[in-house]
Amino acid sequence: MSKQTTLKYLNCLMGIAFLGIIVSLFLLKTGIVTSDAIVEVHEIFGGLLILGIIGHLILNWKWVKQTYSHRKKDN
Repeated sequence: MSKQTTLKYLNCLMGIAFLGIIVSLFLLKTGIVTSDAIVEVHEIFGGLLILGIIGHLILNWKWVKQTYSHRKKDN
């Protein structure tokens, strides 16, 4: 699988995880669902998002280094 294809799937996973976090938090804060299971769902989606972010950074590390490296200017 190419890097671009992997990033497409990873971005979808991160989007779904983000929406899951938002929806579960909304359900919890509004009192629609008061079960402890919604807290577990929220934590699982949070963990997936963190793993996705780490994977995204690993796959784009070359760009990160190029963008944020401090090069000395020749004067």
